[in-house]
Amino acid sequence: MRTIFKVDKPLVLAADREFIGKEWFDTLKASEIDFDICIRKKDYLSDLAQQMKISEQTLTNRIRSAVGRQGYFVAEIKLKGKSYYYHVQRLKGKKDEISKKDKDIYIRFISTKSCPTCVSRIYQKRWKIEVFFEDIKEKSIRLEQINFTDLMKVRLMVAVASLCYALSLKQGLIGFKKRKITLKLDKKSGNKYPRTSIFTRGFSAIRQIAFNVYKLNKLINSFLDEIKLEINNYPIIHLLRKKIALVKSV
Repeated sequence: MRTIFKVDKPLVLAADREFIGKEWFDTLKASEIDFDICIRKKDYLSDLAQQMKISEQTLTNRIRSAVGRQGYFVAEIKLKGKSYYYHVQRLKGKKDEISKKDKDIYIRFISTKSCPTCVSRIYQKRWKIEVFFEDIKEKSIRLEQINFTDLMKVRLMVAVASLCYALSLKQGLIGFKKRKITLKLDKKSGNKYPRTSIFTRGFSAIRQIAFNVYKLNKLINSFLDEIKLEINNYPIIHLLRKKIALVKSV
């Protein structure tokens, strides 16, 4: 990422429990990439207990006490000789660690950062990508139904889907500005949400525009002109413009 985009702030990788492993952490550390990665209850608990020279049960009691007292538990942990931080925070709405299925009431992380507030804030941002995945995989775009296996084709279709998603969000926001948002009440949480999502409204508009190549060309170019990121040696936008121009000439 640093070789593609010019960024003023350091990048931090936030990932879910599928992206774990000492070799993986070691590679990220060697590449000087900071990360906050969610882990399961059983992951590295015995490693930490052994390094602290206490039993797992004693460690579990210390974690429960710290989380109950201050809302979090943080301890340094060494994996393959490299130092990281083992974070534990309470999951919202969970009060007791013991359940019928022995489910963990805590959320746990391995991170290069010691600050629990920073880890929590960064991981919360990761959830936004879940909305993107839901929209492009399960809703209107339905990316998974394409069933490509070739890596380059997969990358191409993800890029196309991402562009469609961004255009849909933009058109959705425009639509909500023109027409008042109707809200619905979620009886369980008491919160109110738009009856139609920004993406759904925007995607409906994009489907109509896509039938006219000239309108689509104009929309994509106006969208690309608004991008503020400064890109280094990355010709995707220029290539995209060239492809659009070729389609227009035909």
